[in-house]
Amino acid sequence: MKLLFVLFLSIKLLFAFELIRKYDASVGLYGNIGQGLVKEVHNKNKYSINFTAKPTSLISDLSGINSIEYQSIGSINEKGVFIPESFVSIILEDDKKEKTSYAYNHLEKYIIKKVHTEEKVEDATIDSLLFGATKRKHIKVTDKTKKIKYVSNDYLTLIKNVNFLQEGDIEYLDQNNTNSLHLLSSDKNLFKIKILRKEKSYLLELQNDIYGLVKAKTLKSLELGDADLKAIQMKIVFE
Repeated sequence: MKLLFVLFLSIKLLFAFELIRKYDASVGLYGNIGQGLVKEVHNKNKYSINFTAKPTSLISDLSGINSIEYQSIGSINEKGVFIPESFVSIILEDDKKEKTSYAYNHLEKYIIKKVHTEEKVEDATIDSLLFGATKRKHIKVTDKTKKIKYVSNDYLTLIKNVNFLQEGDIEYLDQNNTNSLHLLSSDKNLFKIKILRKEKSYLLELQNDIYGLVKAKTLKSLELGDADLKAIQMKIVFE
């Protein structure tokens, strides 16, 4: 496996290729909760990764979320480590769109976070308040920018770089103070990570092949049952 991994790293730095992988996601009590699609493009030492998740209609109705999209753009060094230059997340809800952008400054070790929100809000007109007239809506736009703590991985490169992580605490993009990851062990591309989230801990198993994530499974974690993510289809084209 290590020989194949080294060979793959050598090939991908010489050629451009496109990888598409589809995933099914499920949670014990609900069963299937949606699908995900990863599109990864390499051009020598440059990469872009797009991940789109769409919940089922039931989960969309319960959560109010219609889709989530992540995009990571950056470079790959000579060892095969993914180094992000920018990361974007877009969350679409019925009446709201939130786009969060992260720009890396690796030299000075900081990240600029920008949050752009577009939300449909009702106009509080006199007619609507006094006479019960149909309430109109307008788009409220807000923008916020701040500098946040520097880390080397976003949510997508964390999965791609898991082979290079050392056992111990893992830092990730925009990490919440109440959340933490701790890599317990890795054996034959099976990674066991302990997750602490708001004083509740559980175990996450990640299984990778040379192209990335194949399976993810939580163990004895959620009140609604274990969560599973598994690849159901893959296509790769070399150019």
